[in-house]
Amino acid sequence: MRKFEMSEYKKFTKDTIIIGLTSLFSKIRGIIFIAVIAKSLGASAYGVYSILMATVQLVVPISSLGMRPTMIRFLAGERDNKKIREGYYSILFLTSVTSLCSSLIMLFSAPVLASTVFGDSQATPVIQVGAFLIFMQTINGISYTFFQTFRKMHIFSFFNLSQNIGDTILAILLVWNNFGLIEIIYSFLIIRLILFVTASLLIYRSIKICPPRISILRQFLSFGTPLASLSISGRIIRLFDRYMIGFFLNSTAVGIYSAAYGIGAILTMFMEVPRAVLVPTVSKLWEERRINELMNHFKFTLKYFLMISIPSIFGLAALSESILTIMTTSEFISQGHLIIPIIAIAVMFYYATYVLFGLIFMLVKKTQINASLLAIGAILNIILNIILIPYFQSNYNYGIMGAAIATFISFFTIGIATVVLSRKYFTFEIEKSFILKSVISASLMAVLVYKIRVNTFPEIFIPISVGAIFYFILLFIFRAFSEKEIKFFKEILISAKSKFLRI
Repeated sequence: MRKFEMSEYKKFTKDTIIIGLTSLFSKIRGIIFIAVIAKSLGASAYGVYSILMATVQLVVPISSLGMRPTMIRFLAGERDNKKIREGYYSILFLTSVTSLCSSLIMLFSAPVLASTVFGDSQATPVIQVGAFLIFMQTINGISYTFFQTFRKMHIFSFFNLSQNIGDTILAILLVWNNFGLIEIIYSFLIIRLILFVTASLLIYRSIKICPPRISILRQFLSFGTPLASLSISGRIIRLFDRYMIGFFLNSTAVGIYSAAYGIGAILTMFMEVPRAVLVPTVSKLWEERRINELMNHFKFTLKYFLMISIPSIFGLAALSESILTIMTTSEFISQGHLIIPIIAIAVMFYYATYVLFGLIFMLVKKTQINASLLAIGAILNIILNIILIPYFQSNYNYGIMGAAIATFISFFTIGIATVVLSRKYFTFEIEKSFILKSVISASLMAVLVYKIRVNTFPEIFIPISVGAIFYFILLFIFRAFSEKEIKFFKEILISAKSKFLRI
């Protein structure tokens, strides 16, 4: 491997590790919030919280108009500070207007939303306060993306980590002092405002400031709008089931399903981590026509995602009841524990196929394919939820299982279609023998993990640690890694450690 290529891989991998530490805490935050809200405030409160966060996550891409990936695509390779400045502030102006309008619409619609999709008429004040999370999440996302665009991943990670830590600490303190959900939402707004001001000051030091240039927005919108519809469709697939459960059942059922979904979907971090670094990296490699390096980035990203996600599925299946027992109340366990492995498998397949292979369409500027695939998946998901939730509820008193199966079918359909279509434009090697070795190792690990009984939160790390060690020992026994890979990652870990300590 040429020295230049190795340098690129090392930067990619070190950035991935830095982002990984941030993403890890993001997922830990989600798990902590299950314990903080679900266990302390109850399933109904957690259901309201889950639908509110789902609504924010659904509306933010509409308000953003696809400007975050647009910024990366158009400014990552730009060297002219004037063009960077005009591009950034034009995007910030546009998204500030759209997100503020979205927040106001949600504010005035709160009573209707509370009595319908939230399944709790008393949720109106929480929805009204939470409406302004749309505005703050949108403009914060734009400011954070500035650092991601220019591969300042340590700064990008700092802001994301600070937001997650701030949210978590304040939520825990508020619950301990007998405050409720609405005070937690207020704390979210305060944290985001402080971080936006801080990020804006850093950006000002880097590129100064200028008025928005409206004329360049047409080019940005032509690229970003299909990506916005793509993101909206993707979030409908991941989040629409909460609305359907709230509509057909109640906020308590939403809370149970959301807690199980949140635990099963922890696998998302294993692809979100490298993807945050992968997007600007592969865009740069594609523009420079460094095809061999590009193929290797895709190949190894898939390999290491599967290396971690496959044992995670087996581990979650083995520990699902124990996790719910420790982190929630008894009302979550009977129905929630079967949802976890179904969601975990669905998420792994979706991220290994659509999320990774779908980047190929972005490289060849065929983002309309991404949008079409997710639109079809979203429609399929809506139809399946409308059919399966009432069916499972009336026949088995298990409506949330219908939502889980709808998610599984939708993710599987999108994934297969993505892989088939993407191979017309670009292909890379898939190590099938490694996947087989990983599945065998993970299944043996699950047997061991299942036999370890735990009763408290700290104890949950015992089977996780034992299982991880046992799994990787088996991988080495099966010779799942080449000597070059082992040597390479030793160098990366040493280098990343020193870089992270300097942050």
